[in-house]
Amino acid sequence: VMLLYFKRESHAPFYATVLLLILNQLFSKDTRWTVATISKFLEVNGRTFVELVGILAGCGLLIGAFSMTGVISSLANDLLTIAGDNAFLLLVMCAFTSLVLGLGLTTTACYIFLAILVAPALEKVGLNKMAVHMFIFYWGMLSSITPPVAIASFAAAGIAGSPAMKTGWESMWVGSIIYFIPFFFVLNPALVLQGDAPYLAALGLMAMAAIGTLFICGGIQGYQAFVGNLRRAGSLEWPIRVLLVIGGFIIATPGGGIMPISQLQIITLGAAILVPTLIVALVLLRRNPISPRTLSPG
Repeated sequence: VMLLYFKRESHAPFYATVLLLILNQLFSKDTRWTVATISKFLEVNGRTFVELVGILAGCGLLIGAFSMTGVISSLANDLLTIAGDNAFLLLVMCAFTSLVLGLGLTTTACYIFLAILVAPALEKVGLNKMAVHMFIFYWGMLSSITPPVAIASFAAAGIAGSPAMKTGWESMWVGSIIYFIPFFFVLNPALVLQGDAPYLAALGLMAMAAIGTLFICGGIQGYQAFVGNLRRAGSLEWPIRVLLVIGGFIIATPGGGIMPISQLQIITLGAAILVPTLIVALVLLRRNPISPRTLSPG
C-alpha cells in the first residue's frame, strides 16, 4: 500500500518493519522478542551498517572522483550524442554499460554507481524514472551470471563441483530471458505500475510476457510445454526452436509506449509466427515415435 498507492518508497520499509514487529509480539510465541533477542538484533544490525559503510565509502570515493573529473556529466552526454534520437540504441548502449560497470559489485554498490552514472542519460530522453532505475539495476546485476565474472555462477560451480566457466555459460543460457525483461519495463512502464491506470494494463502485459516467456524457454531448452521434445523434429529442430524464440520474444514485447506499433499488432505478428511453427512441430512429433536417443540430454 505504501509503495503502490501512497508512493512513499522511502517510508515504506520503516512502517513495514514496525508492523511486523507488532504482529510478531502479538501472535508468535516461538519467535517473540526478549531482552536477549534485542541485544542480538542490535549486534546484527551493527555489523550490517559497518558493511554498508564500507560499500558506500568505496562508492563515494568513485563517485567523488567521477564528479571532480566531470565523467558523470560527460558519460551521459556521450551516450546521448552517440545514440542521437534513437531510444532503442540508447537502451542497448546503457545496458552494456551497466553490465560492464556492474562487474564484481555488490547489489547496493552496483545500483548506487549506475543510478548516478547511467540513469541520467535515459531520463534525459523522457523515459519513466522508475522503469529506468529498474532497467539499470537488472542489467548491473546480470554480471553475476555473465562470464567472465559470473560471481554467482562460479560460487554455484564450487558447491556443485562442476567446471566454473562451463557453469557460467550454462547459467547465462538458461537465464537468457532475464536479459530481455529489463527492456520490457522501459518499453511500457505499466509493467512496473507506472502511468495512467496501470493496473489493468499491467495484468495484460504480464500475461503476454508469461506466454512469450513460455515459448522462449521452450525454444532455448528444446522442450516446448504442451508440445513435447523438439529434438524429435529431426532436421527442422533448430528452425522450430529459433522461430519459437523469435515469436515468444515478439509476444512478450509490450506494445505502445515508445514502441511504434500497438499491442494488438504485436500479438498478431507473434501469433503469425508461433501458430504455424507449433502446428509443424506437433505434426513432426506425432510422426516420429519416442526413442531412447531422442530422450537423451544434449
